[in-house]
Amino acid sequence: MILRMVWQSALLLLLAAAGAWATYRWHPGRPELYITGELVTELNEISVSDALALEKAKGVIWLDARTRAEFNKGHIPGAMLLNTYEWVELAPAVIQFLSEAPEQRTIILYCDSQKCSSSHEVAEKMKEMPLGDWDIRVLHGGWPAWRAAAGK
Repeated sequence: MILRMVWQSALLLLLAAAGAWATYRWHPGRPELYITGELVTELNEISVSDALALEKAKGVIWLDARTRAEFNKGHIPGAMLLNTYEWVELAPAVIQFLSEAPEQRTIILYCDSQKCSSSHEVAEKMKEMPLGDWDIRVLHGGWPAWRAAAGK
């Protein structure tokens, strides 16, 4: 009787592990295992460590490309919300802020995962606007990577 329970438990554990692996392997929205990894693949992306060093050295402007609900749950201190969903409402305030900024610091956009495309979309829309010569980057790993690096 006990041997049968051990066998069934082991089988269930094996099936659960196989299901988890299959989900990770083929799910299109899977999270990265190493969200703080430094393998930056896009030209306009910046790693968390480089972004934090740049912020410490000369300051950066953080723009959150997630939804308002996600932004309200938590965001990088000092970040402003700018997403494609509410572009018409949010863009004027960001443009006004950038026009009054004392110096052209690096703008770093982030969203909710390493595979998130929202921050890239916002970066492209910003490059089409007459904002001047701003260095616009996307945080590699997004909000989860920043939280992991900040120890939150």
